[in-house]
Amino acid sequence: VDAIAAHARPLVLACLDGLRRLPVEMLTPAEPDALAGIVAFRHPALDAVHRRLHAANIHVMAQAGRMRVAIHGYNTAQDIERLLATLGEALNHAA
Repeated sequence: VDAIAAHARPLVLACLDGLRRLPVEMLTPAEPDALAGIVAFRHPALDAVHRRLHAANIHVMAQAGRMRVAIHGYNTAQDIERLLATLGEALNHAA
């Protein structure tokens, strides 16, 4: 469990940092002592954004007006970079 947490923590921090640069409403607290592997946010075009992510084979949960990204031991820095890049493109198309 500790090894998974040590692996996932920098990925969660990178995801949070990248999301703060995008036009989304963050729901996940950004305080480092309150981090978990779940990152959540809102966007008015959530359904369209979710479809674009799914089409790019990026699987996140979209429900109840929010999107939830689950980061775990099997994810890599490249996964987070790809998520943020694809999400940024999807948000630009949704605008």
